[in-house]
Amino acid sequence: GLRCIGAAPTADEFIYDCEMPRHRVWVDRFALRRGLVTNREWLAFVEDGGYENPMLWLSDGFRWCAENQIRAPLYWRQEEGAWSELAPEGFSTIVWDAPVRHISFYEAVAFAQWAGCRLPTEAEWETAARETPLHFDGLFGHHWQWTASAFAA
Repeated sequence: GLRCIGAAPTADEFIYDCEMPRHRVWVDRFALRRGLVTNREWLAFVEDGGYENPMLWLSDGFRWCAENQIRAPLYWRQEEGAWSELAPEGFSTIVWDAPVRHISFYEAVAFAQWAGCRLPTEAEWETAARETPLHFDGLFGHHWQWTASAFAA
């Protein structure tokens, strides 16, 4: 149905200009997963050859992967079969049930394709965030969450 998205800031509230003005959009029925994608789920994508399958990727994203030899999220590394992730204190064992971090838009699209899903639109994400925030885990303040919408006001 018709939904209002965007921001109508108050005098004491900081809002990025791209979040304004508040406006109406039509949002069709959609489903949004309850939680963020975990490192464990991402590892399954990696081990299934997700980074080598051009059918999952936007063409410029697959070219980026090939040219830069991308095979896992930024800051992941594998040595002697063990995965680790760079954190502020240095490399440490990946927390497999934590949300995956440091992925590009291209990687997010490829993972969604691999998982049989798609990225939500900005209007879908904001509708879920406004109307049913308690139904979701990690919706705010944790990690960047990609949407399928172009960056626009």
